[in-house]
Amino acid sequence: MTRQLTSRDKQENLELKGSELQQTKLVIYLSLESMAMSSDQCDSVFLSVDSLLNDALQMQRQCRDRSDQLSQKAIELQNESATLRETSKPKNSENICRLNELLSSLDIPIINMAFFLIICRI
Repeated sequence: MTRQLTSRDKQENLELKGSELQQTKLVIYLSLESMAMSSDQCDSVFLSVDSLLNDALQMQRQCRDRSDQLSQKAIELQNESATLRETSKPKNSENICRLNELLSSLDIPIINMAFFLIICRI
C-alpha cells in the first residue's frame, strides 16, 4: 500500500534535498577555498614534478645512449672474434701439418702421433 505524498511530505523532501544541496555546495566551496589558499604549494609541487620528470627523461636518454654504445661494442667484438677465428684456422692447420711432418720424420708410431695431436688440441 503506497501512501500518497502530502504537501507536508513534499515540503520535507524539498527541505531535505535543499539541505543536502547546501552541504554539497559547502564542501565544494571549502575545497576550492583550500585549493586557492595553497596555490603556491601547488606551483611548488608542479615545479618539483616537472624537474623530476626532466631528470627521468635525461636519465632515460643517457641509458638509451649507453645501451646503443654497448650494442655497438658487442657487434665490434663479435666481428673481431669472427675475424680472429677465421685467421687462426689456417694457422692451426699449418701447425698441425708441420707437427705431422715432424712426427713423420721421427718415425713415431701412428698411435703415439694421434695421441700427441689430441694432447696438443687440449
